[in-house]
Amino acid sequence: MEVEAERKVELGRIKEVFSNAKAEMLFPPVQFELDYKLRIPVKVSKGTLYVNPYFLEKSPDPYRFLLWLMRHTLCHMHYCPYDAKTAYYLQRVAYRVLRDRRLAYMAVAIFSDLQVDCIYLKNRYGETPYHLVDALKRREPLGFEKLIYAVYKEFFPDLQYKPSDEELDILGRLLAEIFRPPRSWVSKVRAVASILLRAKRQGRKKLLKEPYRSPIGFGFIPLIEDAYPDSIRRISQVLGTIEDRKEAKVFYEMWIRPRSDEKRLKKALRKLDDKRKTREPTEETSVEDSRPGKTVAGKGLRRIRLPTELSKLLKGSALKDDDILWRRLWYRSRAENIIIAYLASRGEVKPTWAIASYPEEWYVEDDIEVLDLEASLDEGPLIPEVTTVKWHMRSVGKGLEVYTGFVPSVLVVLDSSYSMTRVFDKAATAAFIAYLSAKWAGGNTAVINFSAKHLVAGWDAEDELKEIVLSNRFGELTIMPTHSIAELLKELREPCFIVIITDGGWQNFKPALKDLERLGGKGYKITVFYIRDWKYPDEVKMLVKSPYITLYPVEDPVRDLEGLVLSETMGIYEGKLRPLTLAAG
Repeated sequence: MEVEAERKVELGRIKEVFSNAKAEMLFPPVQFELDYKLRIPVKVSKGTLYVNPYFLEKSPDPYRFLLWLMRHTLCHMHYCPYDAKTAYYLQRVAYRVLRDRRLAYMAVAIFSDLQVDCIYLKNRYGETPYHLVDALKRREPLGFEKLIYAVYKEFFPDLQYKPSDEELDILGRLLAEIFRPPRSWVSKVRAVASILLRAKRQGRKKLLKEPYRSPIGFGFIPLIEDAYPDSIRRISQVLGTIEDRKEAKVFYEMWIRPRSDEKRLKKALRKLDDKRKTREPTEETSVEDSRPGKTVAGKGLRRIRLPTELSKLLKGSALKDDDILWRRLWYRSRAENIIIAYLASRGEVKPTWAIASYPEEWYVEDDIEVLDLEASLDEGPLIPEVTTVKWHMRSVGKGLEVYTGFVPSVLVVLDSSYSMTRVFDKAATAAFIAYLSAKWAGGNTAVINFSAKHLVAGWDAEDELKEIVLSNRFGELTIMPTHSIAELLKELREPCFIVIITDGGWQNFKPALKDLERLGGKGYKITVFYIRDWKYPDEVKMLVKSPYITLYPVEDPVRDLEGLVLSETMGIYEGKLRPLTLAAG
């Protein structure tokens, strides 16, 4: 397949078309790459525009077809819907009409294609977009595409298409009239959503059964964030503004999942197994002799006392929760937004200087002043966009000061037992706040997630592994894994800030408390955020009396937990947080 495509379509011509389209759209630099596995002709992802030549060779005029596809794709990114925030707002507008999130996304995809092709490209080039002509030659429109091409017919009379259904013809004319200026984007989205709702209520299954195929694929909507290597992180900033759990999951499914590599993330879970160590109780983590089966009271339940050694280290590959991947992005983005808002309110983020951080390619549309001739000549003969180099400039807050003193490490311990279920989203976000505060300040980080079993991501684990561990939810009994805490601290051999977020209902409370006090006596700062969702009065009294533990009772975790954790961690890391690190993520 690859050989046939290369025979009929020349790589040099493809690159030439790419450069022309990019210049026409006045677009920020993106890379170019061939991808023979791509399911659609053109796609921009993580700063690279991918082209599959296999689709081009089927066109009578492959280079013209490619040019219009690139125009269409890049126009989505710099004109409509532009960014994730705008696209999500339009989706919510459609949802208020449809009360169906899948159809609401479909409405935004249809609106975006019509707005790009019928308004922007038509006004700019004054001709029928060739990718529409080519698509009609390949196959007949299916499902809702029939209505879309009825609209296209109104704007481009030379299209060789006639609606087979009289009602579709009438709806196409009405919708075309609505799309003509000067109506707003919101009114157009509502109009598309209303037609989808009408089709749904009338049982027009043939219209709604087939997935909507835009000119560039199955309703994939390019965004300006796709022009950057960290596109998912940028889109996740919008995810972090969503409070409702179900809505956040739908946003992930619609806007982030098609752009993410979930197979790679699932492989990352298996890396936890590679870093797994056998952690036997040591003299630092002695276990008090307690007999399984002995019970104590606990909010209407008979709570079992269990020894610490029953808390086993779980293999990462044993995790079966598919939601862990989207929750990780949701918790992290919410925590990032909270920290950044706090720093902005304190006047900490004021970029006034820029520093050269790393070299990158210089393009002809860049300012000539930023071209580094010396560095470019080191690359070889001076060839624009091949050997030309400039320096990426990164803003730094408060001039060029860089903190060089000691930054405490943090060990975040998160309780994900059954009794934490109601408040777990808030607890996990708070755990991310503690973790990110230390990370952005330059400190070492490690995390533990525990219930009856526990997960550990140590000091040298990759960031995504730590974030996956913090996003896991066990929903079982509660055994504080103090033996694993002690092992992590033994590896570090330096002062450490230990943050524990829990409701205090540990089945091994007395031996765990002794272990924590022993660690506190060695100079480790231990802070427990006690969530008063389930009542454990005896345990709380013991924690309050401990001279080595700082206890913060959280009466209303939904309202107060994130703020309390932020306040405590900022007291340690605020002066050391660097916007340089923050910007790098």
